[in-house]
Amino acid sequence: PIFVVTQSNFDLQVLKYIQQTLGFGRINKQGSRTSRFIVEDIASVTLLVALFNGNMVFPIKQSSFVLFLEAFNKRSQPVEFISSLVTPTIHDFWLSGITDAEGCFNCSLLGNSKAYRFRFLLSQLGEANLTVLTHITTLIGGVVRTHSKPGVNELIVNGVRKMEQVFKYFD
Repeated sequence: PIFVVTQSNFDLQVLKYIQQTLGFGRINKQGSRTSRFIVEDIASVTLLVALFNGNMVFPIKQSSFVLFLEAFNKRSQPVEFISSLVTPTIHDFWLSGITDAEGCFNCSLLGNSKAYRFRFLLSQLGEANLTVLTHITTLIGGVVRTHSKPGVNELIVNGVRKMEQVFKYFD
């Protein structure tokens, strides 16, 4: 098993930061627009397994890790799966990272008026991840609702007056 992180070449510094921080892996240009951070030596993959095992937040991502761990265990000293999930807090950087990957801030001008809508959005696939989105509302407010895309839920903080906790966290 190998570990790969793919980024736009615009964000190549992210891959370089990961490589420099971990002290292993290589970066390959995948195409004209993307590059990859790749870890394939067993010692380094073993360290990544130790970092991720028992430290996942989303149940669906944990399911993907289980498949990775099963493949890893066939080729290496077996590692026991740690099934606990981590609950994000307002005092860690998890929400910032997931927002960078899968969330957004949105300001829309409404019609021909001077009205606007300011929102924070975070979407996730799967009912299994719904509990995490709901938990995040206890940290920064907002509501969770079904997205227009089937099987997807989204956390929405809507309106400037409701953004106080969002701004406080990201500040």
